[in-house]
Amino acid sequence: MTQVLFGKKSKNKTNHRICPPIEDVFDNDHEVNSNWFLPLLSVELREINPNWNGFAHFVYHEANRVGGITFRKSDQKYSYSGPYGFDGADMAERDRNSGFIELVALDMPELTAHNSSEWIETVHTRGKLAGHRNLSYSDHFAACPYWTQGDETPLDPDGKPMQFVGQIRADNYSDEVADSDLFLFYSPKHQLVTQIDQCT
Repeated sequence: MTQVLFGKKSKNKTNHRICPPIEDVFDNDHEVNSNWFLPLLSVELREINPNWNGFAHFVYHEANRVGGITFRKSDQKYSYSGPYGFDGADMAERDRNSGFIELVALDMPELTAHNSSEWIETVHTRGKLAGHRNLSYSDHFAACPYWTQGDETPLDPDGKPMQFVGQIRADNYSDEVADSDLFLFYSPKHQLVTQIDQCT
């Protein structure tokens, strides 16, 4: 058994913010980045791993790139120096939902390629027993990814697997985005965050 953190929308203010303003996510080029990225969720990393600091941000964009999209992370924010040449723009015009999530810890069996259906059922069963009726397996942190397609764990510049932060379902956080799963990985050594997007 391992402890898995699940995201649950909260009526109370927490450190995990839904659809934060672009200025809280990027440390530069706010106007340009707001055209290409829609912030969906900011999470405080030390609540996921006590050895990590600052925040990580899930952001929506229009294209699923091979290898994902990588941001350099300062303590609180991202900077981005990659190409913007994919479809889609004017993300700032899209519908935003405001609010917060809290993290709910459940003891879970290890997730493997052979027990995914049972693992999802365990989320629902244990969530209900703990008084959390609407926990989603697709919004979880501090364990391992539930891949929609296949394993795409990114590598850091040293060729080592990056550490899994969490995954969310994009359309749980904004009404005008595709039903894709966003997987976030972190390299504390290199201060890089890579997001992988997968669709069903």
